[in-house]
Amino acid sequence: MGVIMIDWQDHEVWLLEKLGQFQGWKRVAFAAACAERALPVYITHVERVDKDHRAGMELEQVKLALEFVWTNLTNGNQSTGEAQGFIGILEQIIIEKEECSSPWAPFDSEALYAAYSIIYSLQAYLNGNLEDAVGAARSNYNILGYYFYETDRSATDLRDGDVRSIESVRARQREELLRFETHPLVQAELGRQQQDVMKLNAVNATASVRSFREASTSMAVLPVDVLAKT
Repeated sequence: MGVIMIDWQDHEVWLLEKLGQFQGWKRVAFAAACAERALPVYITHVERVDKDHRAGMELEQVKLALEFVWTNLTNGNQSTGEAQGFIGILEQIIIEKEECSSPWAPFDSEALYAAYSIIYSLQAYLNGNLEDAVGAARSNYNILGYYFYETDRSATDLRDGDVRSIESVRARQREELLRFETHPLVQAELGRQQQDVMKLNAVNATASVRSFREASTSMAVLPVDVLAKT
């Protein structure tokens, strides 16, 4: 029996259905797990561009923002002001990166979506909304989309003067989309998201959060060995 490929659009519909049946804290745990798998992408990017070692405080704030979600989810302490403060910090980081006039370094886009994933987890913590939990999952999918665009697609970009028919261009786009959707990293991340949902569906108390976190975040959306090669 062959391996069943997970399609993002079908997967998103499935997430909306399953997470819609969850208690708020389970949606937060799901979003936080997505965000923690995205965090190494952000850290790697900042460490690469931080030649003067000035971004230590930025990294610390981003890590603290995600740790805040996990800690307060487990302890059951609602701290609206602190959560909103972390969201403000992350939004400011995103604005500064998007407005940067210098050419973007490798993994700028991926790092931005990693920050978005963390913001979604904070927003899910504040309101328990289904859309925010799915937003964290979508951010991880977008990280992989930009990674694929910058690595796999760059080797086959059209050169100046390479004239193709509209049909051939569309056929090539369909090929690229299929290669992306069936990419092992994409399938691995979507598979982990489905596993997270099933694990959370099987538990009934926040006491299980620690073991869930350890199991669901053991592998980053872009593994360290992949990041090291780029």
